[in-house]
Amino acid sequence: MDDKYLNKCIEYCKLDINSLAEMNEAYISEEIKRAKQLTSYSATKNLNKEIEEIKEKGFIGNIPAFKRLVIIYEKLGEFENAIEICDKAIEYGQSIEDFAKRKEKLIQKSVS
Repeated sequence: MDDKYLNKCIEYCKLDINSLAEMNEAYISEEIKRAKQLTSYSATKNLNKEIEEIKEKGFIGNIPAFKRLVIIYEKLGEFENAIEICDKAIEYGQSIEDFAKRKEKLIQKSVS
């Protein structure tokens, strides 16, 4: 693979990952607004509980950039970078079990 394309892929993956905090805040804000709008159709007593759950869960969609970037770093032998991306993926709730297993394998490779 041409290094130019590999570097572009890394760049875009990093951009995606670095924009997650902002996206997560926007998602939470929109979900809270939606929950408040729906209270006119249902009981308001559960609203505070629902808002807390929204804040706790945050954005729960799949972000392919994590997996892609871990694979690239692993193939390049950059295990510390790959481990760092696994940690970020876990922090954002992305396939926590899968990234935890992958991280353990990367740690083993990095000490070999």
